Amino acid sequence: MVYPIGEDRILDEITGQAIGTEPLDIRRWIWSLYRSDSAAIVRSAGPVSGLARMAYQVPVHTAYFPTGDQEAVIVTSNALELQTAEAPSSGSRTEHIYMSRDGVVHVGAVQPAGTALLDTMRVPANITGTNAATSLLGNRMYAPLYGASMGELIYWKHGAADLTPIKDAQGKERVMTTQTLTLDSDRRLDFLIQTSLEMSRNANVESWGWKKASFLWSIWIDGVRRWGVELGVEEFAETKSVSTSFPLTAGTYKIELRRERRLQGTNNPTTDFPLIRDGGSEKWPGTVFKVVDIGQVK
Repeated sequence: MVYPIGEDRILDEITGQAIGTEPLDIRRWIWSLYRSDSAAIVRSAGPVSGLARMAYQVPVHTAYFPTGDQEAVIVTSNALELQTAEAPSSGSRTEHIYMSRDGVVHVGAVQPAGTALLDTMRVPANITGTNAATSLLGNRMYAPLYGASMGELIYWKHGAADLTPIKDAQGKERVMTTQTLTLDSDRRLDFLIQTSLEMSRNANVESWGWKKASFLWSIWIDGVRRWGVELGVEEFAETKSVSTSFPLTAGTYKIELRRERRLQGTNNPTTDFPLIRDGGSEKWPGTVFKVVDIGQVK
């Protein structure tokens, strides 16, 4: 019956029966906490990991399962070692690790409807342990509470040392990083590109006014260019930041950051290059790519 959740059960003086919170109240309360129409992991003690044998180490997981009209339940699973079949003799296979509503964790060639996905693995031929398998889910995202952000989904930083020259050929596009993320619901994501660069300095040049370069940075999602921006490199060290946002539906995506040298910017292309600024005595922030969840798409 309709009754405040958390209140003590009381005795109905007319009927003589105890009234208070019932399972239906709890199911509706759980449903109200999440905006999700499908089963989803809401909390994990860690990722699924491979072992030196054909089995996976699966930590404790907690999952959300809709059960009807404006109702849902929360189900937990125990930590376990999950056996899988021997690797194929050729090619590879894809297998899904998922939890059913009874809290049992399975591995199979497909993920049945109404189950919560823990991970998807690619198993190459002739391996003897799942530690040689590859996760296809990437940075696995979990169902957040209604109105909450999932926070930072991708963080990549160019690993080159401070003052490393960039010798990209002009007009040649380069993939800087490829990342995978999974969304359990329709979300709006913020994409941030930050660069810290400067042109190299030639002591024999009295004026550096012509020493400028530029790069076209672009964001690709599932092989499609979604956004691009050209950022100049000046004679002096400078950090620049740009951002954009996209709504993405629930699913798994391949995110790429690409860079193309546009403006050569020097009369001495064999000696004068853009330089990366990262750390050093000035503590430059470097070149960074981040994807942050803004919130649920209504």
